[in-house]
Amino acid sequence: MKKLFFIQILALVLLTSMLFSTTYEDGTNNTGWHLQSDEGDGNLVTTTTDPDEGSIVSLDAISTELFLGGYSWDGDLRWDNSEEKLFNIRFKTTDKFEMILLVVNSNGENRYLHYWESIDIEDTQTHKYISLNQNTRDGNWHTIQRDLEADLGESISKVNGVLVRHSNIDVAFVKLSSNEITYENGTNNSGWHIESTTEDDDLVTTTTDPNEGNIVNLEANSTELFLGGYSWDGDLRWDNSEQKLFNIRFKTTDKFEMILLVVNSNGENRYLHYWESINIEDTQQHKYISINQNTRDGNWHTIKRDLEADLGESISKVNGILVRRSNMDVAFVKMITTLEDFGTLYEDAEDGTIDGWSVYDNTPEGATITNVYDDEKKSRVIQFDGDGAHNQYQFGGTWNNPNDKIIKWSMKYDEDFYVYVQIRTTKGNRMLIYTPHDSGSGVREGSQEIFHGLGALSNDGKWHTFARNLEADLKRYESDNELLYTKGFFIRGDGRIDDIGLYSSVNSIKVKSANHGVVPGVAFTFDDISSINSWSLARNIFQDNNITATFFMDRWHQLTTEQLNTLQTLRSDGHQIACHTYEHVNIYDARYNDEEDKAEAYLQDQVLPAIENMQEDGFNPVSFAYPYTRYTGKHNVKIKKYLPSVRAFLSNTMRIDKISGNTLDDIKAKMEKVKANKEIATFIAHIIVPEGEPQIHGYSIKEEMLKDIIAEAKSLGLKFYSFDEAYNLSKIR
Repeated sequence: MKKLFFIQILALVLLTSMLFSTTYEDGTNNTGWHLQSDEGDGNLVTTTTDPDEGSIVSLDAISTELFLGGYSWDGDLRWDNSEEKLFNIRFKTTDKFEMILLVVNSNGENRYLHYWESIDIEDTQTHKYISLNQNTRDGNWHTIQRDLEADLGESISKVNGVLVRHSNIDVAFVKLSSNEITYENGTNNSGWHIESTTEDDDLVTTTTDPNEGNIVNLEANSTELFLGGYSWDGDLRWDNSEQKLFNIRFKTTDKFEMILLVVNSNGENRYLHYWESINIEDTQQHKYISINQNTRDGNWHTIKRDLEADLGESISKVNGILVRRSNMDVAFVKMITTLEDFGTLYEDAEDGTIDGWSVYDNTPEGATITNVYDDEKKSRVIQFDGDGAHNQYQFGGTWNNPNDKIIKWSMKYDEDFYVYVQIRTTKGNRMLIYTPHDSGSGVREGSQEIFHGLGALSNDGKWHTFARNLEADLKRYESDNELLYTKGFFIRGDGRIDDIGLYSSVNSIKVKSANHGVVPGVAFTFDDISSINSWSLARNIFQDNNITATFFMDRWHQLTTEQLNTLQTLRSDGHQIACHTYEHVNIYDARYNDEEDKAEAYLQDQVLPAIENMQEDGFNPVSFAYPYTRYTGKHNVKIKKYLPSVRAFLSNTMRIDKISGNTLDDIKAKMEKVKANKEIATFIAHIIVPEGEPQIHGYSIKEEMLKDIIAEAKSLGLKFYSFDEAYNLSKIR
């Protein structure tokens, strides 16, 4: 049945283009720009041409705000885009501009992302300030792409618009795009075709699989079937210039070949050949990549490939895929923008086997390992049955992975468990051990074992996904040790496990708070050397309520003997003493303007000397807080090597000082939210003003207010954490 026609192919191309990105401004249409909550633009928007860009719009927003889209209350003006979270704009200006993205988080709360050429403003709960680059107002054209969820630090339910102010600015385009585009989802086979035609010659059929649902069956044993096309195939090709990560789920018993059709940055065609195993020499145009012999065992497999890494060149476009030499079932074909879930996935159980697993401790005898289908996960998983935590199971042992230092796994347990990650360090072998407790006990004396808690609810009989920074977990208790490579994975206890992998970046792994076994709670933090005396006077508040607070100290080298004694007393009470820099200097201080690597200069100048001073007095900090809560990702990477728990202004951080303006009702609302979401709030304060004394300083909280907050937290059943505990149990690392 030949049922493909050109108009169907064209409709498919248009549909996938819409799914891939939405263009709100292309330089030829200025009707979307308007003044606030008004459809008019006040004659401040004009269409013109640029010799290089073609049609553009010019915005005169030097003394007003111009909107594309609108606020959440702006009815038909707002975008209401719930699918696309990547913001793309091409612009030029010589003015100090500000662009504000109007978004709504997953709790329905309005959030505002402010993008400036450079910015030194402190974030608030609803406003996040992001510096781009001073050079973006040099009068040249610049293209900015931002992952809005990454910049916000929260999940986003809707993107409603952008406003521009403080500048005259020329704009070539404004777009929102998705992290991924699905070219095949198992329900539509109209994109598959014979080379350079729109027909499939009855070689493509839609059917169902009991586990996968809708799938397509490709009969490509003696021909080639295309999804997309060659660079010369006009409307058939994908023309995807944004996404370079290929993702397919398939099963076959034949010796298959999949070829990705790409174009390099010089406009030259390149062909990436993926086989179950291959021993053909590469040429200038053709690259041959082996996947795995087991991928033609008749089971479902998911393959994820970084096309640029496989090619060894930059790619300007991905145009399609062809399949040949096999009959093959396909559940989906996607292209992905971000590196989420890319790394080394060692076990997803989809091969239907227990290859690589063994019973490590079979006393008492009878422990078994099976590969089973889990109805809740709708995928295959590994199941352990034995005598509870008496039996231990091993996977790996010879990974020897030096590059990927984030481990991620999913598990379902309703009893005690011990997860062991075997690593090699500069001081020899270590075993990082994770248990169902809210905190870990650290290094077991006389052993190579380091214990961490995953949360008291992590063995509640539900599926949970965990991501751990192995290097940070090592340094938390051995700050002078270095992770060399990860060797393998062990586990004790009866339950199920899935999706064990190592990844290069914690930011590439999104772990939902609902997947954590966290008892909701709050972490009280207090800052600055000038506040020490007030902390001493408030000791009884913490003792009476069994609270472990965290005190962030700056200017350690200026401590008096009395102040040092106070900190030693607080530590003996069980509180955490943490680092707040050497001189209480923020990262944008003028002294770092001329430094080529500002983050490294800040580390050497403000962080390492502070740690050294604390250690000389017998304090070993594991947590760090930025002065004025100003930070960048580059600074985080540097500092976390020495102080793995870093306080930044994230979605569950809240100031409770007088200067914040937050009332008891505001703070109670925050606590109710973290309770509902099973999260942990971090509260920031400084001086604690004793009862009956005037509250003169803005960076202070009255003792009565602190007691009221504690009482509200207790009435809600919230747990009190140190910052280090909160950080490691929090959904945002």
